Order: sequence, then structure tokens, then C-alpha cells
Amino acid sequence: MSTAAQFVNAVFAARASTGPSEIKMVAGTYDLPSTGVFDQANLTITDQTGLSIIGGYAAGCAGGVPASPPSATIIRPAAFDQRLMDIVIVDGDTTVSIQQVSFRRGRSPTVNPACLWVDIQPGVVGRVELINTEFTDCMGPGPGCAVRVEMDDMRLNMSNSIVHGNTCNGGAVLLVPGPNAVLYATNNTIARNVQSGAPAAAGMQIGHSSGPISSIYLINNVIYHNGDPDDFDVRFNTNVPGFARNNIIGRQNAFPAAMVISNNSAVDPQFTSTTNFRPTANSPLVNAGFASAPLGLPLKDLDSNPRPQGGVYDIGAYELPQEGFRNGFE
Repeated sequence: MSTAAQFVNAVFAARASTGPSEIKMVAGTYDLPSTGVFDQANLTITDQTGLSIIGGYAAGCAGGVPASPPSATIIRPAAFDQRLMDIVIVDGDTTVSIQQVSFRRGRSPTVNPACLWVDIQPGVVGRVELINTEFTDCMGPGPGCAVRVEMDDMRLNMSNSIVHGNTCNGGAVLLVPGPNAVLYATNNTIARNVQSGAPAAAGMQIGHSSGPISSIYLINNVIYHNGDPDDFDVRFNTNVPGFARNNIIGRQNAFPAAMVISNNSAVDPQFTSTTNFRPTANSPLVNAGFASAPLGLPLKDLDSNPRPQGGVYDIGAYELPQEGFRNGFE
């Protein structure tokens, strides 16, 4: 599909389907029409049988998954003062997967998320995947105004994605797992997000709803240059168990005692510029990633470069092309 109306209609058709659905989006900009309801998302996904949304296709949507950056397929509100998208699942055993899509320009006048809210009710199992996605230019006075995830029994896989240029109060990304949730964050770049209120988390904030949780995996992420010097790039609000391996995080409070940590650092990642978050040749991101992740490591970066190069994964959403790849040889 190639228009916002076709996309919205496809989401509603998937909701009525009795089996898994796939939506292929032609590269372009999709301006979602307003619902006309104050602070309501332009689009709510409530699929309970499985839904995959993939961006970056050429006209006709032929072939396999395209090699396309998320910035080629933009979803945004048609008006500048609207929230963008909610994923709300109240029943079923399902997987909702969004790949190669950029979420932009969401606005919320309240503490609701401006760009994406994932709200999974207790007892619902399955997985939500945000793979090769981008969140930028999202604004709101609440935590997680770019992407907020609240779930009990499901798993979240956020991989090879970039969150930048958002203005929030309490972190651009908010993860709130419940009693049985497992959250995986692998090879993401979260940078240059603005903290709009008093000193707080500006990049990622990790809370906890209730009861014990299974685990949080933070592997090969770079979370840096968020907020002012008195803000956190990452803030943990509870003693969540899990694993933090080979991350570069600027400012944070202490890792929870229940978390297994190894090879994390706070060194400057040496991005190419303040708006280009690819690593430079001397960046500590290069060839510094952990070798595995529970759900696997991404096979390509956001520029569709093969991963890994140089024998070891880079940290973050971008892989520095090695000389052999630049010349077309391995």
C-alpha cells in the first residue's frame, strides 16, 4: 500500500482477520488523519491474531524484505498537535512486529506517549517487536513520550533502532515491565533527546509495575548525549533482574544489584556529528559489541550494511563499513 488511507484500512482489516496479517508499506510519508478526539492516538492497533508491518517497499511490494532505512517510510500525524499510535492488546497469544518504519511528529499535551504506546494487559502472552525503527521529533510532558512500553506477560524485542531528537519529561523511552515480562533491547542508539523538565532521565527510564519480573536484557546499546549534564541517560527505578552487556551509557544511576553486568562503559561514543549517529573510525563503538543475544543479533544495520564487519559487532544501530565492504569485496 502507498497511502495513509490504505494503511489505516489495512490495520482495521487485520483486526478482523482470523489469522496473522502482513502489511507492506511502499516507501514514502504517511500522514494519518486525526480521530478528532482530544489526546487520542491517530491509530490504535488491537490485533489479536498476529500482525507484521514492514516499510521500505517499492511500488508493487514485490520481493522479500527490502533493504531500506526506517527514514524511507515515515508515519506521522497529519496535524502537528496529535498523538500518533497505540498498540493495545487485551486478549490472545499474538506477535505484533513493526520493521523499517520511522515514527515522527507525535505530540501529546498530557503525560500520554506522543509517538508510540505499547499497552499489553495482564494475562496476554506473545511478543511485540520494534526492529529497524526510528523515533524522532516526538514531544510531550510525560515520560516515554517517544516510545512507552507497559506489559505483564509478553516479551518486547527492540532491536537495531534509533531514538533521537525527541523532547520529553522523564525519558524518551520508558519501559515498565510487569510480573512476567521479558524485555530485550539490542543494538539500539538513543541519543540527543531533550529533557524538558527538572533533572531526570532523558534517554531511557526503566520502571516496574508490580511483582517479580523475568528479566531485562540490555546488550550492545549506546545511550549517550541525552539531556543536560544534570540529567541521566539511563535511570533504573527498581531492582530489576537481568543482564547489561557491552553497552556505552553516558550518565546513569547504579545498575540494579539483581542485574548481571559486564563490559559496560561511559566513554564518549564519538558519533560522526550531533545529528549523524554513525560511528567514526576511532569510535569505541566499533568492534566492541557482545557476540550474542537471546533473540539473536541483527544481520544488517540501519544503512543495510551487513553485520558484523571486522569480525565483531559494533555497538549501536550502525555498523562502521570496513574497507573490504566499501570496495565491494569481503
